[in-house]
Amino acid sequence: MAGIASVLRLNPSTHRPLAGDETPVLTSRLSLCAGLTLAGLLVATAAAAQWIPNGVPVCDLPLCGGVGPQVCSDDAGGAFIIWADYSHYATTYYDVAIQHLTSSGAIAPGWPVGGIIVCDAPQQQGPSGVAPDGAGGVLVAWYDYRGGPNNSVDIYAARITASGALAPGWAANGVPVCTAPAFQGLPQIVPDGVGGAIIVWYDERNDFRNPDIYAQHLTASGVIAPGWIPDGLPICLASGFQGSPSLAPDGANGAIIAWGDLRSGDTDVYVQHVTGGGAIPAGWAPDGNPIHVSPGDQSGPAVVSDGAGGAFIAWGDETVGCDCADWYLQRVTVAGAIAPGWPAEGVPIVTAPDEQLYLVMVPDGRGGVLCSWDDYRPVGDADVYAQRITANGVLAAGWSVNGVRVSTAPSYQFTSHLAPDGGGGAFIVFESLVAGYNKAYAQHLTARGAVAPGWSPEGVSLAAVPGDQGRPSIAPDGRGGAIAAWEDGRHLESNIFAQRLVGDGPVPVAVALMSAAADPERVVLTWFAAATTLEATVYRRSAGSEWQALGVVATEGSGQLRYEDRTVSPGSRYAYRLGYRELGAELFTAETWVDVPAALVLALEGLRPNPAPGEFAVAFTLPSAAPATLELMDVSGRRVIAREVGALGPGHRLLRLGEGARVSPGVYWLRLTQSGRTLTARGVVVR
Repeated sequence: MAGIASVLRLNPSTHRPLAGDETPVLTSRLSLCAGLTLAGLLVATAAAAQWIPNGVPVCDLPLCGGVGPQVCSDDAGGAFIIWADYSHYATTYYDVAIQHLTSSGAIAPGWPVGGIIVCDAPQQQGPSGVAPDGAGGVLVAWYDYRGGPNNSVDIYAARITASGALAPGWAANGVPVCTAPAFQGLPQIVPDGVGGAIIVWYDERNDFRNPDIYAQHLTASGVIAPGWIPDGLPICLASGFQGSPSLAPDGANGAIIAWGDLRSGDTDVYVQHVTGGGAIPAGWAPDGNPIHVSPGDQSGPAVVSDGAGGAFIAWGDETVGCDCADWYLQRVTVAGAIAPGWPAEGVPIVTAPDEQLYLVMVPDGRGGVLCSWDDYRPVGDADVYAQRITANGVLAAGWSVNGVRVSTAPSYQFTSHLAPDGGGGAFIVFESLVAGYNKAYAQHLTARGAVAPGWSPEGVSLAAVPGDQGRPSIAPDGRGGAIAAWEDGRHLESNIFAQRLVGDGPVPVAVALMSAAADPERVVLTWFAAATTLEATVYRRSAGSEWQALGVVATEGSGQLRYEDRTVSPGSRYAYRLGYRELGAELFTAETWVDVPAALVLALEGLRPNPAPGEFAVAFTLPSAAPATLELMDVSGRRVIAREVGALGPGHRLLRLGEGARVSPGVYWLRLTQSGRTLTARGVVVR
């Protein structure tokens, strides 16, 4: 296991350059740095989209890159996804980008397709920590190279509301958390409970060879909290190297901070408590309390709140003379003492042979913790294991000593993250090496450590598509499920996709309209459902009426739901939607308006919607079943898509023409030809 000094510095040489023949592409995204006055022009037109198999595109604009997506709950069933974005690489390196998805998988109202650029200041910015703000918005902290040459790296933060605006008082391009000379790295952030944030980082201002730990407290309005000072308060100024900071809220506007510490020659684990007013409470030493000091290295601490003002701290422990690493857990009280009943040396999480690396930890919702890690106990292989430990420091019932194997797949599994399911179990995402590609997988373990019903022992693929899917991240949705995001190479770019996980698998219910057709006597609608068995209610309304239930349809194992409405009037216009039940609540698809023709004549209405964000449908009318062709052409006259549609028969049609095809953003012409007549219409595709 590498010592902490070898993993702390960030390598700017990994920036993604533009290819030699590549030029920057103007995208339909909004920068908070430029203000929000254009938001209404750029918001997503597909706001009622739903979770779909293989993931919802969070950002798949040209060059929209996703480096290390992180997921944060919005406290309303949806999530914020934050990533380092390289769409403006030619001038600003990576930027900080955020997208907001609702519980149904739609882009939240007011948010543009492709997300919001929170910071596009010169040089590189990389998000490092995210947290909910407690008011439906999100807090994000990042490292920032704008302040000077090479080794001068600063810390900035922002607060974004649920609607996509900067919270009042927070500056464009971020509030400076620390702009002291030298290198500040690995910022982590937690909410203070009243709309503000506490941020911790390691800091080289005093000695680049022996960095210290600093923290800052920003209020809900983005100013330094009383009792704190510009560039942060020192949390530990002890001799030697301090790094790998982690923190958890104390529930009283302060935080508990843990780090790896070399003051004694070996790396040990120390912890400190700082109040919301910047004070160190009684029972806590000025440079922190030791959690575990012994021969060999103890490093990589993770810390989460215990819900009682104290914290759980986990660390990797290397025995002297052994090329291996075990993991232990300790609980400290708000007063800085070891919790009653906990041994001084901590409780073992895993002590299996060989190395266990990269442990992550979350509260289990029952007073204890859930952990997952990379495990090399079969020499030369890697698996993901998980463990649950109660508030009293014992293994939860059903969980095995040294952890539960998350996936039985024979390939490598690594880089896990987890989210509690609200019932003592966990959703876990990880990468799996499959046929030379990294693939994002998920697993659901129950409160007793068993694979949840409906889940495969190998886990479930989040995206069964070509290319790499890697670096998955996850957060609970607050409704017994979770939302995961990952980097995705299906389009040869590193884009960002997301998926919702619920009790019996990824998106057990996902419904989307496939087609709608009308003639003077009837309307026929077809929906696709990800579930092979689903029952739903068909609703209809007109412009001046309320929704009315027409009948019930079911997939009957086919994955399609078809409904024929023969109670229409020629020349009328109706909206349709489906209602279906999920997690005890009725959810609805987007409404679809259908025009019932008074008489059938050849007509081409164009794209629905127009402009169209990615996938789109085309509205047209055929007077007969004679051969007919529908084509999409770019402005140069090149045919992009062509479909024979005469076999659909006479009637008003709404056909998803772009499904399965990657249509680049731009201006296009539609052409409909039947029986010697040709009609054209103009449309715009955006991303």
